[in-house]
Amino acid sequence: MKAIEENPIMPKRGHLVKFHTPYPDEDPRQLYLLLEVKDYDYFDTPWADILALGTGFSFPPINMVKLEDLEIVNWNTSELIGHPATVLTEEGLSVSGEIVRILEEENTKAPLQTLNIHVMLENEGGEMTAGELLLNSFRQQTRKTYF
Repeated sequence: MKAIEENPIMPKRGHLVKFHTPYPDEDPRQLYLLLEVKDYDYFDTPWADILALGTGFSFPPINMVKLEDLEIVNWNTSELIGHPATVLTEEGLSVSGEIVRILEEENTKAPLQTLNIHVMLENEGGEMTAGELLLNSFRQQTRKTYF
């Protein structure tokens, strides 16, 4: 395995990414979570496993693509409002619902596993819960932990 050069703008595990030049039939706004970078001797260039986000599928697709085809997405935590999520409360409980408010605004290109995002959720019963967003909640769907 070749050593991957440390480049501050090179996408790494945990980054939100998108294709910089999507095919005409692809949604240019589709986001992916970069799961793993692969740089083996038999590859001419590094490749990456990516997980499609927001598909609504029980088992979202994981694809292997060339790392050079991806770019890091600069996103704002306010973009999470309206999305389903799971949070960990101060009492240690996992609560699911829809994000209705961000308690700490961030604008970032940082890998997701390095962030502690605090949000307010509303569950189906209308109850409000504050907590830290569990960014690994998709592992329940894939049965894997990526970071």
